[in-house]
Amino acid sequence: MSYVVIRLAGGLGNQMFEYAAGRSVADSLGVPLFLDTSLLEYRAPGMVHTARDFALNVFQIRAQPVPPSLLATLKAREQRIASKVLKKIWPSALPVRFIDDRHWAPGRPWPGGGKPVYMQGYWQDERYFQSIRPQLCQSDFVPAHPMPATVEALRDAIKTQPCISVHVRRGDYVTNPHAAAFHGTCGPDYYARAASLLRQRTGVAHYFLFSDDMYWAKKNIGLPGPVSFVQPGETSEAHWELWLMSQCNHHIIANSSFSWWGAWLNDAPGKEVVAPEHWFANQRSHIAPAKWIRC
Repeated sequence: MSYVVIRLAGGLGNQMFEYAAGRSVADSLGVPLFLDTSLLEYRAPGMVHTARDFALNVFQIRAQPVPPSLLATLKAREQRIASKVLKKIWPSALPVRFIDDRHWAPGRPWPGGGKPVYMQGYWQDERYFQSIRPQLCQSDFVPAHPMPATVEALRDAIKTQPCISVHVRRGDYVTNPHAAAFHGTCGPDYYARAASLLRQRTGVAHYFLFSDDMYWAKKNIGLPGPVSFVQPGETSEAHWELWLMSQCNHHIIANSSFSWWGAWLNDAPGKEVVAPEHWFANQRSHIAPAKWIRC
């Protein structure tokens, strides 16, 4: 039987990218999707990246953990010297098709059927899964559990008038030196420019601000209109913050896959999204869709 296995890495937003790409491949082949969480479970002494746990069980995803026996077989095949050579010079000779986002351009057709597919990478480009957008928005990434009363109250407040979600991402971008050097943070000037731009384009000037460092955000982020601060404790779980972002009309996102998904899952045709010009420290990237505004 053929199947697709996607290796998960990173936090909730990154895992959503990975799942979406894996789901797209599995749907194109008409085969099951399995999730490899072994990298999330690995805790190497002295590792420099932020440890993460499996986070997708908060959504109605259609995938199962890869069976241990199957994962062991895949890893054994990948680690053989012969397989490593074949992956480079004669990939069609392998019993499993290994694909990596570093070598699989967005828009390139997914591999044909007949062989199992093992995927690794972050797949941070909507073109990998744009074809299944309705399914992701309306099914796979719908919360799996009933809405808490505090979230319902916030949703109702968001829906009372047009509004803009603002996400201020700090966390390990500040506290972890390696993450800080790689990602960088969006400063007050970015949020001021973005808010001014959206006010000119939409006329909307009521903001719902989300942050993992609300104390810093309140002291440093100035916005030209009323601001409702969404405290993390009000939403009980992080994915409800992401979902609440998606209920806003427009979005100012950080260089964060978390708020990327909050904006992307809003399927209103007239939405405007502002994203930072540099997603990684001093590097322009193609993570933001072409229709989004970069500043």
